[in-house]
Amino acid sequence: MIVAAPTGAGKTNVALLAILRQVSEHVDPQSEGPWDLSSKQFQIVYIAPLKALAAEIVGKFESALKYLNIKVRELTGDMSISKQEIGETHIIVATPEKWDVVTRKTDGMMARVNCLIIDEIHLLNDERGLVLECLVARALTTGLKNQKPIRIVGLSATLPNYQDVAEFIGAGDQGTFFFDASYRPTPLKCAFYGVRETSNAKRANNIMNDIIYDNLKRMLKMGKQAIIFAHKR
Repeated sequence: MIVAAPTGAGKTNVALLAILRQVSEHVDPQSEGPWDLSSKQFQIVYIAPLKALAAEIVGKFESALKYLNIKVRELTGDMSISKQEIGETHIIVATPEKWDVVTRKTDGMMARVNCLIIDEIHLLNDERGLVLECLVARALTTGLKNQKPIRIVGLSATLPNYQDVAEFIGAGDQGTFFFDASYRPTPLKCAFYGVRETSNAKRANNIMNDIIYDNLKRMLKMGKQAIIFAHKR
């Protein structure tokens, strides 16, 4: 499945729903709970682009899934866990490079995975894209080898060629969802201001700061929110 939606649209909640879909396969529908999945054998890997984001995601998932006794662990350059601990963990939140090293060196590690969630999948077009390509290819080949497909979920805020990425991960038409800015409850407006001054860098910066300050003050007086991006060419 591929989901392309603006920042703040709830893509992390989409990931959580994908996790709960996997969890539902290990819960007796006739039982009213409380459920304890600590002894169940399944594994979900969430790929986060940054270590700081990985720690944040671990906290969110632990809080949301605490009632199910699901084990969530971080696997990054700062947080290493043993092979045994990986096997006992239901949800692993890892950076692309760390998970690539683990699955490349440890035979059979990918075979345990039921679902692979890749956040910021548009980084396929980045210098780190080769690592993400390897992770997707490894998941697809492992699924074919073991006759147990690994579900791949891709999330992105900026993905103009979402159809190409959907084809790459095998999402298909039914698993492809694209939401542009028109779905926002509060529309965004963008304005661009050019600074012609090129001979004096300090003067150009002062002009840019004056423009930013005046527009920010005007927007705040109108009771609106404003985000300022300054880009130098």
